[in-house]
Amino acid sequence: MFKSYDDYYRFLKVLWAQQGCVINPFRRSSDGIQFMLFYENKSGLLKVLNQGDDYQVDYSQLKDRDLADFLSASLSDALKEPDPNFGIPTSLQEEQAVPQNPETLMGVSLVASEDYFGPLCVAAVSLDHCPSGDPSLLSIDEIQAFPHAVLVLRNDSYNCVYEKMQNQDHLISWAQLRVITDTLVQKDQPYIAVDSLRHSRMIQTNLRAKGREVTVLDKAQIAAHPANEYAQILATYCYQEEVIQLESHYQCKLPKGKADRVQAQKDVFIATHGEEELRFVAKCHLGIDRQG
Repeated sequence: MFKSYDDYYRFLKVLWAQQGCVINPFRRSSDGIQFMLFYENKSGLLKVLNQGDDYQVDYSQLKDRDLADFLSASLSDALKEPDPNFGIPTSLQEEQAVPQNPETLMGVSLVASEDYFGPLCVAAVSLDHCPSGDPSLLSIDEIQAFPHAVLVLRNDSYNCVYEKMQNQDHLISWAQLRVITDTLVQKDQPYIAVDSLRHSRMIQTNLRAKGREVTVLDKAQIAAHPANEYAQILATYCYQEEVIQLESHYQCKLPKGKADRVQAQKDVFIATHGEEELRFVAKCHLGIDRQG
């Protein structure tokens, strides 16, 4: 399928870049090619060796076995449907076929990822059928009766995680993966819907590296489903509860968004509590948009 080291390297670079990796240019060695790969706060040297008519990735130089398993799983998954015309698996070029109205689904929602103040809240809710009626009429207790998980990533913890990852997409995928894994422990689920295609690919690769054969979908690919709405309601509720506690503790308002009024409140907060306290109420890496 691959005619040269250059072709195979190009294929790996396309594949792993979609998983959030950064790959350095390769250099040739006596037995193949080698290059550095970076993922989140991990890195390592990979080699590609020629085995007869095939090319093989040598992961032996990677010290982090979880990273090796992650890369190996993504490669194995991508090679299941090779495209003989381009040498690039069709799974990298086309959207996967998905059911438009899945009856059984785990919905995953996050709240406040772009809000300067307040925590990041992520919730997952798993349903094995579509309940009748308006999802918004269910109480929090009724929603929590379904298999579910919630992650309230309070600001100090959020900032610590971001400082390690230096990438919000990776942080969001990691947070969604946490609640998905916790919910799958309660109930297996073949289909999982998340907020974006790039997150779905990263999450699916991580789950398959852990032996979970699931299909992770972008919510835009499927019809509206109560599981998504329940997850949104639950995440929003947890976010609001946390902000109420923060506002009570600091005796100030913490507005949503990241526009001028947020900058004004940031200035007030610093004047009252000091800049060192900001990391306990804000996502410090987010800029604040100036509006005319």
